[in-house]
Amino acid sequence: MRRLIAFAALLILWAPPGAASDWRLAPAGSEITFVYVENDRPKAARFRDFDGRARFDPAQPETAEMSMRVEASSIDMGNPFLNTIARSIDWLDAATYPEMSFRLDRLTALEDGRYQAEGTLSVKGRDVVITPIVELVDVPEGLRARGRFVFDRRDYRIGIGFTSLFTRIEDEVALSFDLLGAPATAQE
Repeated sequence: MRRLIAFAALLILWAPPGAASDWRLAPAGSEITFVYVENDRPKAARFRDFDGRARFDPAQPETAEMSMRVEASSIDMGNPFLNTIARSIDWLDAATYPEMSFRLDRLTALEDGRYQAEGTLSVKGRDVVITPIVELVDVPEGLRARGRFVFDRRDYRIGIGFTSLFTRIEDEVALSFDLLGAPATAQE
């Protein structure tokens, strides 16, 4: 799930042509969701508490910098009982690992406002390199970043342990993000 969060953070890395610009993630206008399959049925969930910052120069995307964090306990499975399980040691272990994070390592321009990102997604103390494609769209409020990627939950030891005796979870999880990046102010 941290990979997904990291990928979402990458989406805020666009600025109008010119000098490098600083951006901050606007959580109120952003969304990080994921879909997993439990007992052959797709289930949707989301994260509610996340933030991030980026620095981006469209003339030199390879110099981009970005970091993002997500509160593990902010997972919302749509049901209080499922939220408790998702925060447990068998899933995100939010008590031991309260934050998930993403750090951008490289950004490469593709075409039509799309970028190939490479970065490290950290979940439950495990670091995995992810390489999502990010689409950036200029909007009146700033920059909107959209994308989707699939990761293997086993890379982060999610959905294991006692609770896995009672339910069957598919290995692949699809994470989608629709993030709004707002220009950072000098006071921040």
